[in-house]
Amino acid sequence: MIYIFCYGKYNPEKPRIGKIAKTLEKIDDVKWIVSEGKSSKIISLNSKNKIEYLLKSIKIRKYLSNGDILLGYMHIGALAGFLVNKGALWYEYPDPWKGWYYYNSVEDSIKWKIGRRIFYYIEKNLYKKAKAVTTASPAQQDFLINQHGVKENCEIVLNCPDTNLFTPKNMDENLKEKFKDKRVLIHIGYIGREYGADILIKSLHLIKKEIKNVILIFLGSYIAKNFTPYLNNLIKKFKLRENVIFDRVPYYRVPHYLNIAEIGYIAFRDRYYNHMGGANKLFEYMACGLPVVSSRMWGFKLMVEEGKNIIFAKPEDEKDFYSKTVMLLQDEKLRKYISKNNIKITKKKYNWGSQEKKLLHIYKSISSEI
Repeated sequence: MIYIFCYGKYNPEKPRIGKIAKTLEKIDDVKWIVSEGKSSKIISLNSKNKIEYLLKSIKIRKYLSNGDILLGYMHIGALAGFLVNKGALWYEYPDPWKGWYYYNSVEDSIKWKIGRRIFYYIEKNLYKKAKAVTTASPAQQDFLINQHGVKENCEIVLNCPDTNLFTPKNMDENLKEKFKDKRVLIHIGYIGREYGADILIKSLHLIKKEIKNVILIFLGSYIAKNFTPYLNNLIKKFKLRENVIFDRVPYYRVPHYLNIAEIGYIAFRDRYYNHMGGANKLFEYMACGLPVVSSRMWGFKLMVEEGKNIIFAKPEDEKDFYSKTVMLLQDEKLRKYISKNNIKITKKKYNWGSQEKKLLHIYKSISSEI
């Protein structure tokens, strides 16, 4: 039996942990340990916060037997598995608690500096306890090896998409017809300050002066509440009501939107964590053959080539995003070249099938030790 400790609501459609759970279900029984939800596949702890979740997770000991594997997702899930302290612990998708973040106030800054230091030492102990640690990028692996001394048990399992879903052939004809006269740019995922939505809106103001019928679609499940008024003010200031669309669709619908777009955006701000290079959207764009315009992140440079798979722009620089976007929109030959390369490397390397093999190897190596 595999128990997955995952703080939050039961959601098997989470792009990363959902794929991992479905893979493991092929070879073993899987139970999710979550804070709330209803399903035959879960044990709900009915906890209102992280502390309550951690305390209640200790009671899971009674369900465990020799040979069980505990998979802790993110730092809270891993800590819950550590507290249970029985079976083989597997730490999935660790958070590097180091670097510079955006703070709303001096008080927030102090709080998070203390918080990061605490989690840093907690994670050091988690790594010692874990029989395996899986990361989502080469940059994360490099961080863990150099900062925490994690070596032999640290494996990269990239968060690549299911290419049966994310493929250039997955079209919605009605959507295609709706935007047939538009030059569509797209950003998928969380919409917040750290992800540079404001930078893209500012750059769109400049792009619109040169490119007719341009549309920027933000396709995301969540928009940071304290960030929404600022985005709305920018849209109003630059008169972009007809050029910016915010939408939310089921995950299976995301490829339909990618396949009507000409460019996929990643506009991370210049923060240490963002350089870790584990963005789901990068591989999803590539799988659908989209050229990508992204903030220059050193973590991405370990996985893709500039000019071949991606065009880099200076982080937080709307003028550079504008110039790189216009350059791509005006160069059809380059767009087709990048598109072809991205489809090719997805089939060869950046697909869930290839990553699934790594995952199964890790599971079998842990199973053989217990």
